[in-house]
Amino acid sequence: MEGRKRYQAFPRRRENNITLIGMPGSGKSTLARISASMMKRPYIDTDHVLCEMENVRSTGELSAKTDFRGFVEAEERAIRSLPLDLDNHFIATGGSAVYSARGMRHLQKLGPILYIEVPVDILLSRLGDLDERGVILRKGQTFEDLYKDRHRLYRRYADMEFRVDELDVGSSAKLLVALVTFLEKEREKHHAEETYCRYRNRV
Repeated sequence: MEGRKRYQAFPRRRENNITLIGMPGSGKSTLARISASMMKRPYIDTDHVLCEMENVRSTGELSAKTDFRGFVEAEERAIRSLPLDLDNHFIATGGSAVYSARGMRHLQKLGPILYIEVPVDILLSRLGDLDERGVILRKGQTFEDLYKDRHRLYRRYADMEFRVDELDVGSSAKLLVALVTFLEKEREKHHAEETYCRYRNRV
């Protein structure tokens, strides 16, 4: 956490969707899908939106057909296609979503953003073939370099960080649901207190 603003950010009155960001292999899509099911909420994976918009079978296929800038621009279009009146969804994003400031501002309007943080050694053990996963590395860049570069951006845009390490996905989802439930109650309490204070000041 980076000081008090991290705790103040989640209660801000925005839309009520929950967006998960993080590295490939961090489990964003699985966590979002399972958590949405547990909370009986809809689920969106922006990678699926991207593939449909670009008429490709996978993000790996898209990354093979375009360069880094083209991929980021396509991802931004997919993210910004999400309607601003989206209600109570869990949203999983691609790992490179944070390279688009416009895309991230759009997600911020939709609600709180959680960074699913997983240590780099665990990520590498999960990922396998980086090309198949659509992980784009610049010439001479290692996965560790990519992690350091993105970690800074994830922390910039996240309202809160959620670190799972070696927990299995079921336990991680239960913890995430508990966290979201608690924070949403805190947000409502925070909003109610602000509303009461404004009312008291007027009477």
